[in-house]
Amino acid sequence: MRLYLLLFIILLTSTFSKARHVVNFSPSVAKQFGFDMTRFNEVAAQIHFGSPSLLNQWSIINASAEATYNDILNILEVKKELYIFKNGKGTLMSLNQLKKKYQYAYTVKVDTIFHEMAHAEMDKFIEEGKTPQDKKLYNVLKNEVKPWIKRNSKRSSSIGIFELHGYFIGQIIETMFADIGDIYLFNGINIYQSKFFAGRNIKKKATELSLEEFIKLLIPKRRAKKLYRDRIEVGYVWVKGKEIELKGSSKDPFKKEWFQAIWDHFEYFYNPPTNIQELTQHLAKDFPLKEKLIEYRKKLHEEQNKQEDSQDQDLFNDLNQE
Repeated sequence: MRLYLLLFIILLTSTFSKARHVVNFSPSVAKQFGFDMTRFNEVAAQIHFGSPSLLNQWSIINASAEATYNDILNILEVKKELYIFKNGKGTLMSLNQLKKKYQYAYTVKVDTIFHEMAHAEMDKFIEEGKTPQDKKLYNVLKNEVKPWIKRNSKRSSSIGIFELHGYFIGQIIETMFADIGDIYLFNGINIYQSKFFAGRNIKKKATELSLEEFIKLLIPKRRAKKLYRDRIEVGYVWVKGKEIELKGSSKDPFKKEWFQAIWDHFEYFYNPPTNIQELTQHLAKDFPLKEKLIEYRKKLHEEQNKQEDSQDQDLFNDLNQE
């Protein structure tokens, strides 16, 4: 009976060939965040991709999910709305295509895709101990985190460690998207409307910095050097519709070092920026409106310094009159 059910579900799912599916998505993520996407592509090559099966479409399972990884069928199901089709072949949209279609909400789509791909990575690489780094992380999850979940929750601890990994990877993406938004805001850039604005901070920088420095993407001072390794945490995970709070008691707390173990694994394979300063430096290489920002900043630098010179001259004249 189980075999027939399995075959039935497979037939209901429209599957696409493996890594070809991410040929647009993967390079766009690398460009946005500065990630090395080799591991992501390796995971993609080990699984099948598909549009939601009838079980999803009939709201029997995961009907509202943008993407869902099925470890039994080895399929990552993604809503057709996130694909572009050419000659009947579907590939995931690039970040620019997702942003154009979904505006501010596109970041949630990317977060979800990474969350579900993290499940596939756990299934195909980490749990299997494919590399020393995979073995090291799985040892922490299996021998430290899993017992903690058993002690502190009635939910499945096996599913719990999968969800922890997925939620944490999703949180990395969410945090970096938020930081990119803060970087653009700090620099007076509205990416969605292709506009610039000069707040008090930008005008002040125009008189403090040389033109060469002022036309660059400025680094926000707040938390600029604080490591993502120390910043990123997850407050809870959901297992079968129930919440597991990752807090514990004073005698049995959820340890920060467990989050850091997941970050260390991610950092080894993806080589991401480690803080806001590095993220800003990556964005500065090539970001939307870069050339227009340079032109805008040149004019602003000239205007603000003329105004500064004029004020200095007025002060000089006043002092002479006294």
